[in-house]
Amino acid sequence: MPKLFVVYNSRAGNTERMAKAVAECAKIVKGVEVILTYHVKAKEHEEADAIVFESPTHRHEITKTMKRLLEKLAASEVKLKGKVGAAFGSPGWSGEAPTCCLNS
Repeated sequence: MPKLFVVYNSRAGNTERMAKAVAECAKIVKGVEVILTYHVKAKEHEEADAIVFESPTHRHEITKTMKRLLEKLAASEVKLKGKVGAAFGSPGWSGEAPTCCLNS
């Protein structure tokens, strides 16, 4: 059975509500196991077929907790090739979304 991890970090509860909504919608898909989690070890990501990362932002940055998780994941030997991935955040009302540095 395909497995989707919805990994989130939340300060005020807004991102948590969004993560729960994503997980509930994903559960509509028959045959997909959805795991909504706040804490996950880097090695556990290998179990997932798809991963959604969610984090609030402050001063154009994701939370330190999410940043540490992603850094550990990048530094680990976890195999992520071939997995489906997505990320989104909940920026504040004052334009606190992360700045984009993608080049086309």
